[in-house]
Amino acid sequence: MKKLLWTVVILACLFVIYRVLMAFRPGGVQARDTFGVTIVMNGNSCTINPPAPKIDQDQRVQWYGPPGFVVTFADQVFNTGSPFPDANGGWQKTFSSANSLTTPATLTPLEKIIPFTNIFPLQSVTVNGQPCYDRDAHADPNMKVIVNQ
Repeated sequence: MKKLLWTVVILACLFVIYRVLMAFRPGGVQARDTFGVTIVMNGNSCTINPPAPKIDQDQRVQWYGPPGFVVTFADQVFNTGSPFPDANGGWQKTFSSANSLTTPATLTPLEKIIPFTNIFPLQSVTVNGQPCYDRDAHADPNMKVIVNQ
């Protein structure tokens, strides 16, 4: 019994040491890296590349596209609508060519455990005020961002 207890204590200490070392690695607990998503124009419509990108928590997204683009996430019932927190404690749902780098992706505790709540569909994409994607008119299953749970 003592051997088992010491094993558990040692493993717990190793876990704590690992977490502390990871917090102080270069970049700390900030975003590990940035994931690029490009808006690809196809005549009057558009898609994103890569389709339905999967990102990690704490990862930022850098949106690329033609000048004047605006990406808007859809309002959702079962999640926050966007994985990107804003400075006011809410969730930023709109990104533009002038503001194309997101904050690090974050999931709420429920979004971390409930299936499908980590999927954030785009509502619309416009370029210079002209819509090139509208979820209400034609929902594309690839026009979403998925955050790994």
